[in-house]
Amino acid sequence: MPKITRREWFRTVGVVGTVGIAGCSTAVDEPTTTENAATETDSATGTDSPTETESTTETDSGTEPDGWSMFQYDHANSGSVASETGPTTDTTQRWSFELDGGVTTSPAIVDGTVYVGNSSTGVYAVDSGTGEQEWVLDSIGGTFSSPAVADDIVYVGSRDSDLYAVNTVTGDQEWVFETDGSVASSPAVVDGTVYVGCGDANLYAVETTTGGRQWRFDVGSVVISSPAVADGTVYVAGMQTDLYAVDAITGDQRWVFEQLEGAYSSPAVVDGTVYIGSYDGNLYAVDAASGAQEWSFETGESVASSPAVAGNTIYVGSMDNSLYAVDADSGDQQWEFETGDSVGSSPAVVDGTVYVGGYDGNLYAVDADSGDQVWVFETDDRVLSPAVADGTVFVGSHDTYLYALGEQ
Repeated sequence: MPKITRREWFRTVGVVGTVGIAGCSTAVDEPTTTENAATETDSATGTDSPTETESTTETDSGTEPDGWSMFQYDHANSGSVASETGPTTDTTQRWSFELDGGVTTSPAIVDGTVYVGNSSTGVYAVDSGTGEQEWVLDSIGGTFSSPAVADDIVYVGSRDSDLYAVNTVTGDQEWVFETDGSVASSPAVVDGTVYVGCGDANLYAVETTTGGRQWRFDVGSVVISSPAVADGTVYVAGMQTDLYAVDAITGDQRWVFEQLEGAYSSPAVVDGTVYIGSYDGNLYAVDAASGAQEWSFETGESVASSPAVAGNTIYVGSMDNSLYAVDADSGDQQWEFETGDSVGSSPAVVDGTVYVGGYDGNLYAVDADSGDQVWVFETDDRVLSPAVADGTVFVGSHDTYLYALGEQ
């Protein structure tokens, strides 16, 4: 299999700048340390008591989120939704919204508002029907972290090393949680806790109301990958370290899967299996309870795309320019769809259609069963991970625009 160097890979997937901001990207031999807020607390501006908070609720509610509320749809990063529809036979641009610089996050859509970020400004709230700006949070120095929305609050990481909680209506800051590295990981919000990775090599659990730290777990290297949460366990990987399963309440390690050579891909957890792409070019299936490998599927290059799971099929892009459909049980290839450049975008699967962006500047709609192209939408630069809500595909491009695409 052709291989590129780690430095080339990090540059290709567009995270070298993020790693530089983080300031600490070296791996350690035993990244198993867990510290909770009883021994050390981080600063959470705007709260009276940013100290240890313990949750006693289940972390996997089993309920379907409103709209497309966080990266890859839900806190398990499944990337698919059965109750939604999107444009299939043909598409038309409903509107475009220009940001002050290229779009660097996947959008979240909740209650008629799209939340999206860029690397130079911050987070924008845009009316999903008209494309008109509602507000912008431009004081955070830009973001690579896709927003997550829960209970009228937007949670987003920033280049300035902070995790922000922002009011969805006003755009006002509710609290700030400070870390020691850029927060490019996208938050997962479950039952009163925000889970997010960081450039300081930690996975954090933060209380949604106060911004107080519940615990932190040392992953051992910069965390760009976004955590997945299912059945009381948080799954996360480092850019140069392994895949970890961590207790969602205590922050204690449950197991580690050491086969990875590092991951930019975020894990997806569905029906007791964790699916994650790796720098080594493989898509791995790992038992969620034990951490044992179920199978691996080899692509032609590194896998920066986060897999989406729909039915019995895993959909994932590769830097070898292709989108793959892989059988969830056996790991066998079902089909391959070739694009004009690397596929670092994470697929969104809705109503029998896979939507995925390419570095060739295109957003593709692909038939989920056959792998045939349904339609293609062209932009002027590489396309990020799409989200689908209310019959519309929302997607950002490095050409500075957020696009809304509907049925023609």
